[in-house]
Amino acid sequence: MARQSTRLACALPTNMQCTYDPREIKKIVPGDAYNVAPLKQLQGLPETFDWNKDPISADLDARLRDCSPITHLTKDDPSVFAMNNQANEKDGNIHHPNFGRHLKKQMDKVGIECEFHLVSDFQGQQARTDAMLAFLKKNFGMQAKEQ
Repeated sequence: MARQSTRLACALPTNMQCTYDPREIKKIVPGDAYNVAPLKQLQGLPETFDWNKDPISADLDARLRDCSPITHLTKDDPSVFAMNNQANEKDGNIHHPNFGRHLKKQMDKVGIECEFHLVSDFQGQQARTDAMLAFLKKNFGMQAKEQ
């Protein structure tokens, strides 16, 4: 097989986090979503680690930035269709829609296409599927077939 690019054409994340840096999460999501155990485990920290009081070394700071997708955005990145469930719009929810809103804001600053939607933006599953398919077709250079 000839050499083929492994570069993404687009992405469709759902209920995602655009950063794993608790310092940023604290600014984005109300409540204590920044303090969930998996964020500490990701960095090899004990569950008792306190993001508000314990020192953050230069090494930890670098790791926190490195593992956060929004710190790696560049203008040649692929388009994103991000969808979040409005039911997650609760203080302290690590899948809060504010992650999608923040991703869109950051991608807009860099000049990368980002569609952000709540599940409730669509009239049912078929409408969501149709919107995602239209996004995929556009990003794969496919024209929608006339019905």
